[in-house]
This record gives sequence, C-alpha cells and structure tokens, in this order.
Amino acid sequence: MKISRAKIEGFRTLRDVELNFSTDKDRNLTVIRAANETGKTNLYRALGWALFGESSLPKRGSGFRISPLDWKAMEGENTCKISVTVWFEEEENPPSGPETKQYKMLRTTEEALNDTEVGYIRSKNAETVKLWQLTNAGNTPIDDHKSAVERFFPQGLLDIYFLNGDEMLTFISQDLTAATKKTKVQNAIAEVLNLPILDKSAGHIDKIAQQFNASIGQLDLLEGNRDIGKEIATTIADIEKLTAEQKGAEEQIGNLSEDIAKLESALSNALKTGNKEELVKRKADITLRIELINEQEKRSAIRHSNLVEDSTLAVELLWDHGFSRSREILDEMRNKDEIPTQTGPVLEARKEVGICFCGENLDSENPEGAKRIKYIDDLIQSSAEADEQAIVAGDLYVEAKPQGLIVNPDSRESSWSEKYSELVRERTKNKEAGEQAGKELADINLEISKVPDTDIAALRTETASLQTKLDEQKDIKTKTTVQIDALMKKRRELEKERDRALGRDEKALKQKSRLAITEDISTVLKRTQNKLRYDVRHSVSDTMNHLFLTMIGSHDEDAGIIGRAEVTEDFEILAYDSHGYRLTPDIDLNGASRRALTMAFILALCKESGIQAPNIIDTPTGVMTEEVSNEFINQCVGSSSQLILCLQHREILGMEELITKKALPDYVYTLTISKHYPNYLVNDPGTDKISAQRCECTHLEYCDACERKEQQLMNGAAELHSQWISEVQ
Repeated sequence: MKISRAKIEGFRTLRDVELNFSTDKDRNLTVIRAANETGKTNLYRALGWALFGESSLPKRGSGFRISPLDWKAMEGENTCKISVTVWFEEEENPPSGPETKQYKMLRTTEEALNDTEVGYIRSKNAETVKLWQLTNAGNTPIDDHKSAVERFFPQGLLDIYFLNGDEMLTFISQDLTAATKKTKVQNAIAEVLNLPILDKSAGHIDKIAQQFNASIGQLDLLEGNRDIGKEIATTIADIEKLTAEQKGAEEQIGNLSEDIAKLESALSNALKTGNKEELVKRKADITLRIELINEQEKRSAIRHSNLVEDSTLAVELLWDHGFSRSREILDEMRNKDEIPTQTGPVLEARKEVGICFCGENLDSENPEGAKRIKYIDDLIQSSAEADEQAIVAGDLYVEAKPQGLIVNPDSRESSWSEKYSELVRERTKNKEAGEQAGKELADINLEISKVPDTDIAALRTETASLQTKLDEQKDIKTKTTVQIDALMKKRRELEKERDRALGRDEKALKQKSRLAITEDISTVLKRTQNKLRYDVRHSVSDTMNHLFLTMIGSHDEDAGIIGRAEVTEDFEILAYDSHGYRLTPDIDLNGASRRALTMAFILALCKESGIQAPNIIDTPTGVMTEEVSNEFINQCVGSSSQLILCLQHREILGMEELITKKALPDYVYTLTISKHYPNYLVNDPGTDKISAQRCECTHLEYCDACERKEQQLMNGAAELHSQWISEVQ
C-alpha cells in the first residue's frame, strides 16, 4: 500500500490542505519542509484517523480535540465539520502479472463546540466512512472498509510506519520497564508477520477441538460418574476465556505503561522549565513576606514619631544646659545654707513707708533720703536677679523631681539616643529586607512568565490514576497466568483419562482420529508462530545491525566505539562496544545513536516483513550531525517502499544534495502556519486564522508565503535548484 494523495479539512491546524506523495519506485521520497507548530504531527495523525478512526489518536481519541482550536472564534460557528480523504494504491501480483489497484477512502465527523472545560463534543454517531475502488469504469463502493484496510495495512503497524522523532524511541525508552520494551519489540515483530491472524486460526482450531471433546462426552465414555469429554471442553473454554483476559491485560499494561511514560516525560519537561504551581506558591510566600515587612515598617514609623515627642529627648537635650546647671546652683546654695528668698517686695514696702529698717528718713526730697532710696533700688535689682536664678533653679528642681526627670541619663536603663539608634537600625534592616524581597518578587515573576501553562498537579493526578489502573492490570495478568497454568495441567490429566477411555471403545476411534487431527493442526500453528517469530527476530536483528552501523558510520567493527547491535532471544534491543561489552541503549548511547538504532529496527521490520507501506516520519534527525543525518536518510530511502519526511528547516541544512538525488521536485514542498507572522514569517499571510498553508517551494527556495526572517538561502542553492529541475526534465 502506498498513499498517493490526501485532502484534509478542519483537522486541527490543517484547515484546508491538499498534499501529494511520491509513489515512484526509484524516487520514493516526499519531503515536506515545515517549522515547529506548522502541522507535521497533525498530518500523520490525520492520515491515521482517516484509515483507522479514533483508535489511532492519542489516548484512543479520548479527550483529544481534532477541530481547529480557534474555529469558534474565527468562523463564528458552533459546529466544525472534519473530513480527511486519502487516495492510495495497492500492488498485487496475480499469475497474469503485476497489477496496481487504486482506492479512495473518506472519513468525516463533526465536533459541537461549547463553553465547557473540554470545549467540544464529538459524537461517534456523526462519523461516516466510505471506501471506493477506482477503476476506468467508475468508483466501486467497498462495504467492509475495515477488513479491506486491515488487509492493505494492518492497524498494528500504524505505530511502526507513522512516527515522530520522539515516539520512535519507545522501543528503548528509559521511561519504560524492561518487560514493557521487550513486549513492544515482540508485538512489533508479530504484527509485521501477521501473527495475529495465526492466533485467530489457532483459536478457531481450539474451538473445533472443544466441540470434539463435547461430542466425545455423548459416547458414554465415563469414569465413574464423570463426563470426561464435557470436563475437557469446559476446561478448554475456561482456558480460552482466561487467555483472552490475560491478553487484554497485557495490552492494557502496554498501553498504560506507554501513557504513563508520556505523562512522566511531560511532567519531567514541565519541571525542567519550572513548576509553575511551586513558583506561584513561592510568589505568594514572598508577597506575604513583603506585607509583613511593610507592617513592621509602619509600626517602626509610629515608634519613631512617638520617640521624637518623648520627654526623655528633652531631658537629654537640656541636661548640659538646664538640669545640670540648676543642680549646681542648688548644690551651691545648699552648701552655704542659703534658701532662695524674695527680698524685693520687703524693701519696696519700706520705701512706701518712708522709713528704713535702721530708722533713717527715706524722703526723696531730702538729699540724704534720695541717696538712701537709690541704694535700696540698686539692692532690690541685684536681689531680684539672684532670687530669680535661685527661684528658677528651685522651681525646675521641684517640678522635675516628681516626674523622675532629675536622673543622670547615664544611670537610665535605655537612653533616648540608644532607643533612637536601635530604631534607625531596625528601619534600615526593614528597608534592606523590603528591597531584597522586591527583587525576589521581580525574579519570580520573570521565572513564572517563562514557564508554560502546564498543570503539574493534573499531570501527577492523572499519572497516579493510570498507575493504579496499571497495577490492577498487572494483578489480573498474574492471577490469570496462575489460573491458566492450573487449568492446563488439569487439561493434560483429563486428556490422559480420555485417551484411556477412548482406547477401550471401538466406537470412539473415529472421534479420536478427528480430535488428534485438530490437536496436531493446533500444535503446528503454534510451532509455526514461534518459529516465524524467532526466525524473523534473527533476520531483523541482522538487518538492524547492518543499517544501524551504516547510519552512524561504524561499518567496520574496529572503526568506531559501537561494534554491533542485536535483538536478543528475549526480544531486547541491545548494543555492544567494539570490544564486545554490553551497552544499554537508553543510557549508554547518545541521542543521535538512539534514534538511529530504533529507526534501524523499524526499517529492518519493514524490510524483512515484505509489507509495502508508507513510512511517515516527523523530525527524525533533530539531534544528529550532518554526516549521520545524510546516512540516516539515505538508509531510510533505500529500506522503505515509500518515505514521507516532515523536516524542519535546520534539518535540511547539509542534506540539500541528498534530497535532490532521492526526490522529484513535485514532491518537495513547504508548509507554513499563519500564526508565525510577524515573529518568524517575513510577509503577512493575510489571515488571522491559525491555519497551515502549502506553497510549492522546494527545500532550495523561498517565496512571499514562506520566507522566514531567520533563514537565508545557502550559497549556490539557486544554481543547484535550476540544475536539479533541468536534470529531471
């Protein structure tokens, strides 16, 4: 099966895109040049959905919206119609000669958009699927589209043929357990061999054997009161039921393990950029700290204001010029046994009487009396000055002492100056703490702005929920395994008793022969399965080893660090160094080598199975050097029947010449996304819708629609492009 064309409408960023793919045997490469977020991943998801429906989508379609995220806002409609049409061809080899048949498949659905948290409802009843065979006479409908597609391209191969750069690592991912990785490798080999069909055949034979055992019970082959045939039939039915339950559990274990690994990877990536919830929590703590600092500063400011008005300030400021001098005056008077007196009023009274204490006349008109009056006035003046100083000192002492102010500041527990200094230190500390907290807040805001809106708690909750389900499925597997082993033992014992009973009854010989035939066929089928599985494992291992060493440039075991790689007998992918020491791929190999190893395994599967199917790979060479990338792509082209590569611009650098040799110009084109303007695209795409657009530019040219700011044409690219076109024509 090869895909020749696809028309995609309303599928995420692919609003209305038509793509064509090379089916040429010699130049089977199609290259779609596209930057991140353009729609490369959406492309292979759309193709997988067209062929297989919901089961091909992430989480089997649960909670995965496929309509454009901006549909309601841009289109103004509450319903989005989604359709994907795929044209493909199948080459058959009847006795009359090779024949290529053409087919067209259309899958449509609708999503009703709403304002709920999920944002949409996709009803299974709205889905329609149609398949036609295209002939010269017209289009012939094929009713059983599911069986037809399964015949062309088994769904189990979807994860092998449709890949992105990260998903291809699942076979050696360190996020999965060793048992899960081995199961994935074993299942992949089983799928390319179509072993599920042999499983169904073996199951059908077992049912026939079950019917024969039931019929034997009608021949009266009884041991005592026991119906051996019926017991065997019941035991086989129980084994089948438990086996189906066991396989279901194994499938769930694989799916759940993969889902958990993806969630843990998403969680790990989110935590690398920063746990937004933790950052927001830290921001809240810093904000609270700033509030507490501000409250402390307010209290300090109030204390500062109160301290300025505190009486102890007056005590300390006036001590040297007030209290200390007053005490000196009072101490001096106390030493002289002097008491402050008011003599002025007494002398004034004698003047009014006109007679001095000594009896002399104080008449102002009398020269002698006038002289005496002047002397008394001078005495009153000098006495007043002395009394005023003493009285002030005395009054100050009398007023201050009851208030406890007449105490030397040196004898106080805490002086005003000390209180002030302490308060200044406190406010300085508050200021420094506030500035530091402000800087931390600015830093945390910047850090939060860089972290994507990933719900860490939701990821952890979902991971824990899936882990619980995984543990339940593991318990089911363990329980059914024990029960199956017990029933198998019981079956063998019953069959021995049945054979003894059959040997004693001539009528049972015919039934015994039929039963023996069915059991022989069942044994042959199961042995064939095992032989195919292990034989193909060996050939896949050899092919993988050759492809891998070629990709990484270690053609000779002595030429490089890595000597060889293999798929072991218990289906583990391993590598070895040039001295034969074992290397664990997910730990000991670098990113480029891990991708090369897993792609080598996938290409080996495709090559050994003989299945003709498209390999669609998104961003395969992201971490590879130019030399490894070229050899990697070269091996992919040579090992695939149809190779469709979605490459970023930087991946193409250094591979221009290889692409011109392996691809036809009509099958190298470019996809751009409107939302990249104006940050990345030079020119306005003319729409506000988030929509991917195709232009015919190859990997060597640009146009107004796809020209990007950060890129320039390589030297000589234009000449190489012209030469390429000329050679093809």
